[in-house]
Amino acid sequence: EVSWHNKRIKTPFLEALSETHGVRLEQSYVAPKCSPSRAALMTGIYPFRLGMQRNAIERFQPVGMNSSLQTLPQLLKQGGYATHIVGKWHLGYCNQEYLPNNRGFDSFFGQYNHVTDYYTRKLKYPNFPPNSEAHDLHNNLEPSYEGEGEFSTDLYSRKAVEVIENHNVTEPLFLYLAYQAPHMDLQKPPQKYLDLYNEEGGKEHTKIYQDN
Repeated sequence: EVSWHNKRIKTPFLEALSETHGVRLEQSYVAPKCSPSRAALMTGIYPFRLGMQRNAIERFQPVGMNSSLQTLPQLLKQGGYATHIVGKWHLGYCNQEYLPNNRGFDSFFGQYNHVTDYYTRKLKYPNFPPNSEAHDLHNNLEPSYEGEGEFSTDLYSRKAVEVIENHNVTEPLFLYLAYQAPHMDLQKPPQKYLDLYNEEGGKEHTKIYQDN
């Protein structure tokens, strides 16, 4: 799902950044679920050793990533780094000890869950009475209503830029930017993204898949 491996996928900014100022991790392996992959990234431990190898953390599930384990941002803070997260957490929220501000991050702006609406940040609960929903966007430990109606990719990009621009350049920075897209439930993105996939003559691609 990156342009340097599949030209049908349009990721021009990632390609330019990784070519000039970044590192391409070409042999990174992840679990086929989001929470296990995130837990492995944060701890350096295989998901099956964390007891998180099978499923994502669901809504109302009273579990989280083992709080006795040191995380990557906690270790980086020992080295003098400022640590920030923007985007999707999805490693537990039933107790404050699971939240990113208590797992080594100086700041957090984003969502706790999956299947959050890309524009309204609403989270529906299908097993509860009709129209039951919650709000899932947070600034540190408080609810946030910033950017209502803004596509989450654009919102998180904008907030990540704010972190970088406000950072004290005399200390190293660790910024974990975890986009919501392309997580289910998929929603139509702004037209500027669809335009990247227009064919000659203005016809819009309806589906793009990997070539193999």
